[in-house]
Amino acid sequence: MSKAYKAIRLPLSITFTVGSIIGVIMYLINILPPNEVIGAALIHLFAGTFVAFMFLYLALFLLRPKLLISPYICRRGNKYWFKIVNKSLYHAFDVKIELFRMAPISHSGGRFNVDIHPVKLHTSDWTSINRFRRKYSEKDPFSLFAQTIFTEENIEIPLRENGTYLELQLTARHGLSGLADRFIMQFPNEAAIKAGDKFCFGQNLGTIPENQSF
Repeated sequence: MSKAYKAIRLPLSITFTVGSIIGVIMYLINILPPNEVIGAALIHLFAGTFVAFMFLYLALFLLRPKLLISPYICRRGNKYWFKIVNKSLYHAFDVKIELFRMAPISHSGGRFNVDIHPVKLHTSDWTSINRFRRKYSEKDPFSLFAQTIFTEENIEIPLRENGTYLELQLTARHGLSGLADRFIMQFPNEAAIKAGDKFCFGQNLGTIPENQSF
């Protein structure tokens, strides 16, 4: 199943469900006399269900963490840098970031498994990310909604091996609802590594040469 299909399948199903509920309510309004107690009760029941469903949609989808991971890795010296951006209007808490080297293992019958190797990250032990601000603000002059982390472990050599890739896993909680979510970015080969580059400032996930100004 493609990532694009996964991304649109749930919103489409929600739209269909909401449309069905509205259709049932309108049908009941048309066929049931308004002075009948049962008819009025059914209409209120379906209307209440619709309101509750919309609130659940708001809580589960609009009040979840919205974090982005850059598809690039910047190498400066012996350090490999990764970038994360919080696109939510609320802070992200209980942030946990892990990096793994995934090496395929072949088995009999043409089957494969994955050998998982943790890669040490230097995160300065921070566990929260500031809320997103589209424009410059004195409350966050350094755009701390964007964070970078690095590893000093040589990750280029393993990426040259056939089938080996890196996976950055990120979990966080929404600052208002407390709902948690998990984000994953895979780096399939060393083409993702930008030697001598640095990340762009702020919400931009791209890279620029290290000697170039923002």
